[in-house]
Amino acid sequence: MTNKFTQAGAQGGIAITDTDPNSFFNGVSIPIDYTNLYGFTGQYKSVSQFSAAINYTFPKTKYITIGVSYVDGRDLNTFEMQKLYKVTLGVKY
Repeated sequence: MTNKFTQAGAQGGIAITDTDPNSFFNGVSIPIDYTNLYGFTGQYKSVSQFSAAINYTFPKTKYITIGVSYVDGRDLNTFEMQKLYKVTLGVKY
């Protein structure tokens, strides 16, 4: 196993948001992302990761966000396989 690697690839994503103050979904965002890397050197010839989330930012304050997210694939830093579910609370100050 080596710590040296060379990779290149592509990353694509989309984020669906609603900022219409009169909409029922105001404050909702849905980011979706996919990364695929080809390994020129190193242990892995292909590294891919998919992630998706649903977040809600309280429209009146815009300082508090709650969300759930899902990640599946290899961690892009450590290359460990992961299937990760998270519930998050974000506070801006």
